[in-house]
Amino acid sequence: MQAGASFDQVLEGARAHEQARLRRYRRWWIAQQLAVIVVSGAILAACLPAMFGSEWDLQTWSLVASFFLGGWLGLLAMVGLVGTALLASAFALARIASVVRADDLDAFERTHRPWWVDAHR
Repeated sequence: MQAGASFDQVLEGARAHEQARLRRYRRWWIAQQLAVIVVSGAILAACLPAMFGSEWDLQTWSLVASFFLGGWLGLLAMVGLVGTALLASAFALARIASVVRADDLDAFERTHRPWWVDAHR
């Protein structure tokens, strides 16, 4: 900061810096949730054809999933993976909607911070 900068200029600079940080936080939050949706989509794309298609119609990656998760235990594992992927996608979409609708991003960041971030807890 300049030696002759007024308090209002310093305060305005701090506010601009904080707003830029919160915009980066919003983008990072949305990117994390999109990554969850992409991984869930990949799980769905690998498991659903293996669960419902015939073995001759499957793509190579579905055949690999079917081979490793074959049998009744594998079917239960695939049902669990599909259910988890659907729930994770739904939660990720809800979290994206909540951060987009949030008016006070600073409060949103404080309430959604993981427990391991705060050392005083």
